[in-house]
Amino acid sequence: MATAHLIHGYLGVGKTTFASRLERQLPAIRFSHDEWMTRLYGDDPPVERFEDFYRRVYQQVGEIWSRCLELGVDVVLDFGFWNRLGRDATIAKIIALGGEARLYRLSCPEDETWRRLESRNLDLLYIARNTFEVLKARFEPLGDDEERIEMGIRRAVQTDVPPIMEIRHSVRENRLSDPDLVTAADCETFIERSEIWVWEEDGAVQGFAAGDTRDGRIFGLFIAPEYEGRGIGQALLPLACETLRKAGHTTAKLSTVAGTRAEFYRTNGWTMTGKNQKGELVFQRPL
Repeated sequence: MATAHLIHGYLGVGKTTFASRLERQLPAIRFSHDEWMTRLYGDDPPVERFEDFYRRVYQQVGEIWSRCLELGVDVVLDFGFWNRLGRDATIAKIIALGGEARLYRLSCPEDETWRRLESRNLDLLYIARNTFEVLKARFEPLGDDEERIEMGIRRAVQTDVPPIMEIRHSVRENRLSDPDLVTAADCETFIERSEIWVWEEDGAVQGFAAGDTRDGRIFGLFIAPEYEGRGIGQALLPLACETLRKAGHTTAKLSTVAGTRAEFYRTNGWTMTGKNQKGELVFQRPL
């Protein structure tokens, strides 16, 4: 039985990033509405034609993904599914085609979603800030009776301390030579200052990032080994940096062991400035 994976969430929460990851993991064929709109009608279609263009794309894509299900091919539907009526209708259609439906809810803090949209506006369908605010009236959250797989970014709470500590001590790279160097009490203090963000999927914390507002350092960015390579770190790091910026820092700093995959910082806007007394590479980037 083929499965249709429905991605629900508001603008900028990371739906397409997650859908692309899911497409590769399953594997499946992904249908992202915004990409089709941009390819067919450009980055900034006329306002008076937008709804017509939107409907045409939705209908055309619907014929293709439906046929994929009939042929036994899994699909990822990156449509947002903003209203209950549309979600119910799509799920009913999937069942009628002999498929199975899985609904995923993605969430993210609003200031981060807008930051992502501002960056995305440079090369994808343009969304003005006023449009971002006005469209909220059309967004209908999932009901309590709608089965879903929860995923997204949120601030850490004290009950997250055990999984955060477990992740910190389970990583294969940048391991602590002395586990007592970072304690649960340290973690609790960071949470009290609202400085830790976590990535959670269906109730499980899979990674975390923390910015130390006292000195402008990235205190930690760690992903559980079994969830590495999914883009979780790239989603969390900007929030840790934003925590530092809001605290008044103009530059973020971090250190990491040489030769590890953590050197991905080089390709994410960070510049190596030397080494510290431990021989770790030191990076920084403007905020």
